[in-house]
Amino acid sequence: MSDESVTAVVEKIVASGKHGAYAVARYEDKATGKVTKITFSLKKKGVWKERGRPELGSMVVLSELVRKPNGWKAEKARYFTLRDEQQQKGAVSR
Repeated sequence: MSDESVTAVVEKIVASGKHGAYAVARYEDKATGKVTKITFSLKKKGVWKERGRPELGSMVVLSELVRKPNGWKAEKARYFTLRDEQQQKGAVSR
């Protein structure tokens, strides 16, 4: 999972975690139906690429995924865009 990016849905925002603010997103593998929770920092510089915090239910693109003892963590995160959606549809129709 580490070299790819995944699209996930923000489920939870933690304003004051042990290492600062972070979000938890839910990724569902469409092929297997397996659900994976992935966290990403809202505090660490360079991780969350957008202004402000994401809203619950927002679709995000997570990349540079790393397996940690407590689960998966994304080192890069941004909103899912219209361009992302168009690229996904193009990949599916090929």
